[in-house]
Amino acid sequence: MQRIGVFVCHCGSNIAATVDVKKVAEMALHEPGVVHAEDYAYMCSEAGQELIHKAIKEKHLTGLVVCSCSPRMHETTFRNAAERAGLNPYMVEIANIREHCSWIHKDMEEATEKAVILMRAAVAKVNLNAPLKPGESRVTKRALVIGGGIAGISYRNILNCGATVTPTALPFFGDVGGIVGKNLESGYVDCCWSVMNKLTGDEQGGSTSDNIVTNAVPTRPQAYYTQRGFSADIWNVVAGQYPTLIESAVTLNFTEA
Repeated sequence: MQRIGVFVCHCGSNIAATVDVKKVAEMALHEPGVVHAEDYAYMCSEAGQELIHKAIKEKHLTGLVVCSCSPRMHETTFRNAAERAGLNPYMVEIANIREHCSWIHKDMEEATEKAVILMRAAVAKVNLNAPLKPGESRVTKRALVIGGGIAGISYRNILNCGATVTPTALPFFGDVGGIVGKNLESGYVDCCWSVMNKLTGDEQGGSTSDNIVTNAVPTRPQAYYTQRGFSADIWNVVAGQYPTLIESAVTLNFTEA
């Protein structure tokens, strides 16, 4: 079980004028794992951070929840404060009770009720959290584009980032993006990439990417119409020319506008 501390910020009157901060702190003590809760006028200030530092040391806290403003503002501030006290910074969660509560509500009872809900959600998350360490992973700059719909046209954006791209045409999907025409004589859908090449100016089809895979076949295709439109699912897509290119399960869903 975690030992969690909950700190509720007044943010001057930005929060305290609409949210009953003391009630939020009081309710926090009833949550699983919470062993300490308090409120303060400006939790991001030096004095506020000192309260956090002191509580971590004295209460042997393993996680923190700070009920304050948006994490874009001070998440880094509170994580650094926790780290200085010897707590893993990724065991800190922010409950945004300013932008999500006090600034959008006029009724204190409603705002306080929502603030308590957000606090409880953050406490529940900390109970499931585990200490993390930042790391780096080597990434192969290679991309596989499945299908030739609207999303497929963006493959040139990936090329511009310096990645190698392998486009894959799945002609059985039909007019998914509204750009693929149906061959009335054969009854089959034309290859999407012939249209895409014209749109992107790449008439050679693959002059700036890998060869286009035109024989990609799903091992278990399903296509059906629902009340919400056309839906197509594929599992374990296997490209004929690149049998080991895709090994994990892939699901694509399309819905007509």
